[in-house]
Amino acid sequence: MAKAPMKNTLETVSGNVEILYKSDYEGEAVTLDTAAFSDGVCKAGTPMTRDGQKATGAEDVFGILLSDVYEDRPQGTVVYMGTINESIANTHSGVTIDTAMKAAMPRITFMKEEEK
Repeated sequence: MAKAPMKNTLETVSGNVEILYKSDYEGEAVTLDTAAFSDGVCKAGTPMTRDGQKATGAEDVFGILLSDVYEDRPQGTVVYMGTINESIANTHSGVTIDTAMKAAMPRITFMKEEEK
């Protein structure tokens, strides 16, 4: 029996970004909608809806995406209870979480880096 040559693909991904301020959190597994991806990735720290879309405002936000999710494997975790490092989440995701969104997520505490 002949063996076929092994195929591989090299893909460069960014390092693991830690958006949690404290390690305790509760999250829910979510399959992201195709519209949630920009250039094949949805970045950690992005506010998300319960059905896997990027949140557009306080009325539809469910939680914060825990880690980067890639379009070829769109399963991720959305944090709905815990403490988020707001500075890192905002910088990495490119999204500023406004006061109304924060109020809509009462079980998430947002801490700034300098508050450590």
